[in-house]
Amino acid sequence: MATQLNQRAEEVEASNERLKKETLELTRSNKDLEDFAYVSSHDLQEPLRMVTGYLELLQRRYKDKLDADADEFIAYAVDGANRMQRLIIGPSGLFQGWQQGNAAGPRRFAGPA
Repeated sequence: MATQLNQRAEEVEASNERLKKETLELTRSNKDLEDFAYVSSHDLQEPLRMVTGYLELLQRRYKDKLDADADEFIAYAVDGANRMQRLIIGPSGLFQGWQQGNAAGPRRFAGPA
């Protein structure tokens, strides 16, 4: 009986060790994903601002100077760029989701460990 109890205790201890290792690995993996989301959203913002700015310039400058199809295509492009900006920096965007999940401040993504 004592042998069975000892064996059971060893099994529980081994399971606990595996659980600790898996928890540490998940914590590290989540940190890497948070870092990647932050860097990705940050790095996408500037080129997207430039694209959006030029699309809006086209829209203002050439409104009613091109045919209706061109106006519509430019409007679709402006709308798509604005939606992409909201996906990245909006209330539930990549950057905001990262920021809410980590109050410690920005980190740089160092790549896979």
